[in-house]
Amino acid sequence: MKIAYLCSDIDVQLYGHEGCSVHIRELTNALVDAGHDVFIICAWAGDRGLVRAQARVYHLEPEGVDAAIWSALEQEPLVQDHHLERDLRSILWNYWLLTRGAEILEREQPDFIYERYALFGCGGVQLAKRYDLPLILELNAPLCDQQAGYEKFPLTLTAPE
Repeated sequence: MKIAYLCSDIDVQLYGHEGCSVHIRELTNALVDAGHDVFIICAWAGDRGLVRAQARVYHLEPEGVDAAIWSALEQEPLVQDHHLERDLRSILWNYWLLTRGAEILEREQPDFIYERYALFGCGGVQLAKRYDLPLILELNAPLCDQQAGYEKFPLTLTAPE
């Protein structure tokens, strides 16, 4: 089977050493070892270094005007004063996923999407509906509850549960 693995969490570095990063690589490596054709669409790949992922990796980054907006978020006083940069970047990344991720899905033609749940991660559901693909959603923690009270998570009512 051809599997699209989606990680829209902008704080998860695919080639990182944290548990979530290792989990993504080990799961996708196991799927490849089992004979599946796997590709990963992620918000942050990071530096590969000695870390290895057997799946093809598509690291989606903003380009052009979108990149300028992405960078400007950190400079905007209102955004900084209210700690909105992470939430707004997450929302923007899912918006880009609907166009750039769609191009990847059209080219790759996966049998299903396997998505790691992320705050504001609505792009995978929308792409699965658009292409009539099954979606498996991996939920490791109730993220809204886990982030409650964290000052850099102000858009609590906007984040999908």
